[in-house]
Amino acid sequence: MNDKNDKLFLFKTDKLHSKLFITSKCTRRCEDCLNTKPEVLDTFKCINLFDFQIRHYESITITGGEPFIDLNLLNVLLSTVPRTTKVYVRTNLDIIPDFHIIEQINGLNIEFNKMDLELNLRNKFSIATALPKIFPFLSMRFYADSVVLKHLKRLCKKYKVNIPIIEITSARLNENLANEDRWILNVEQI
Repeated sequence: MNDKNDKLFLFKTDKLHSKLFITSKCTRRCEDCLNTKPEVLDTFKCINLFDFQIRHYESITITGGEPFIDLNLLNVLLSTVPRTTKVYVRTNLDIIPDFHIIEQINGLNIEFNKMDLELNLRNKFSIATALPKIFPFLSMRFYADSVVLKHLKRLCKKYKVNIPIIEITSARLNENLANEDRWILNVEQI
């Protein structure tokens, strides 16, 4: 897959929702990353940024690699989104975006994995839970693999944080690819 500034990669679309893979660049090299697997990459369709008609969708999810790694491309994309379209960004939150970017999105889907246990899960959790206090309009969902899930649940309980936690697993990849949210197997409200 080529990473060009004028290209987006459309993962899945229907009449109401579209998922856009905007870059393969990432701050991490996770061994279990689904976006590096050929069976996932083969589902993407390359499109030109300026040919993509965002106005037809009620919502879009921007993913990648790490969407916040290329702020220029993200800014261009966000400038084309009508106010009536909800925008969600799937991120590992290694890069904290500028306020003007957060103000243009409706929600963050933050992924936690084994690397976060090594890097400092509590710091990332603190940042993630502070954002909705600064931006009350910002919805939040946490995604975690089974290794991190119990740690994340414990932090949510300890700090009385009520954010949906979604368990990630790649074991049933083909089934997940067919679903609206390809990584979701279990949603649990803490």
